[in-house]
Amino acid sequence: MVKNMENKVLTAGVDTIEIGYCIQNYDEIVIHFEELAEAKEKAQSTQGDNDFSGVEINGVLFMVQRTGSHNYKYVLINSDMTVKISDKAKSGLYYPEVMISYRSEFLWRVGWQIAVDSIGAWVDTWAVVCQNKISRLDCCSDISMPLPVLDNDLKQINTKARAKDIRIENMQFSKKMHGKRITGYVAGGNQLMCRIYNKSYEINKHGKQWFNDLWLANGLTEGQDVTRVEYQCRREFLKEMHIDNTNDLQYMLGALWFYLTNEWLRIVDTAKDDNKKRLDNIEFWDLVVTAVDKFGMLIKGMNRYKIIEPKETLLFRQARGCMISIGALGCQVLDKNGVEYGINEIKAMTRELLKDPNLYKDVEKRMHKLNGFPPTLLTGGMINTNYQ
Repeated sequence: MVKNMENKVLTAGVDTIEIGYCIQNYDEIVIHFEELAEAKEKAQSTQGDNDFSGVEINGVLFMVQRTGSHNYKYVLINSDMTVKISDKAKSGLYYPEVMISYRSEFLWRVGWQIAVDSIGAWVDTWAVVCQNKISRLDCCSDISMPLPVLDNDLKQINTKARAKDIRIENMQFSKKMHGKRITGYVAGGNQLMCRIYNKSYEINKHGKQWFNDLWLANGLTEGQDVTRVEYQCRREFLKEMHIDNTNDLQYMLGALWFYLTNEWLRIVDTAKDDNKKRLDNIEFWDLVVTAVDKFGMLIKGMNRYKIIEPKETLLFRQARGCMISIGALGCQVLDKNGVEYGINEIKAMTRELLKDPNLYKDVEKRMHKLNGFPPTLLTGGMINTNYQ
């Protein structure tokens, strides 16, 4: 097949990124929560639901939204980002205290690394950051060619998608239509999703005309359609790909694109073979794969692995809740002395548990059951019962 030389990769990179910053403490000389509270109240005093009030944090201007968002008391917005702030710093014990969503135009204008580094340095001026965590990442490639029209049975799609957006009879992919016109395809679910769609149509519909200037600067022929392949990656999937924070992303972005376009989803030529693993990509997908050159360093051989969340923390919280209930039920009067009596009840039951002669054997049996360890010869040994 003779390839169309006008078809090429125009741009490739990070289109959206959300990063959580775990805060040890705030520098309230720089960030004034009283001022944020006043701006929020001022926005609430207006009539419209989308009204805002202005504020500045160390040289960066924002509009403060009239409402917060879930765990975040303040929501600040400007043309480059949305910043959600919790006023209680707990080093990310329950969730990152600052969550920043970087806007697409900002990322493409300066590059995702410069954008993230500069805003991270800005956050450092008004907070002590323990660590950052990537909550969402959208990476994409724009190809100068019309949206491929796939067979009605969509057998050209070779995907490992676990969750499916079922809108047609095929169980692996869904078509997006505007009238009788196909505008795109979607595969995947909450943690990992792929969208293949006519980006030219999308920017005309939503008014993102600045993309045209970006494409023209990278060799787009005037009037030619642009097709985008975009992967939306959530935190749990990113951790499975060894990507937890921005340092990991800088190192692993090329490997991520390689996995997504070579392992997780491909569009293949079904005319040659029934075994999809042996099938060649169609020309369009070959271009998508080559976009890896624009994502930086490529490390092959990195595999996705399922993270097994530790259960000890959850069990400890459950045990703590049970012991608190025991102490509360042991209280005889509703005052400080009653609470002290309840605490003594907890201590007494803990001593009784530790002196149980069957505790050692029971733990060993449960260890074998839960962890798959081979049973060992029980010696009848006892744990230390000298509880203090």
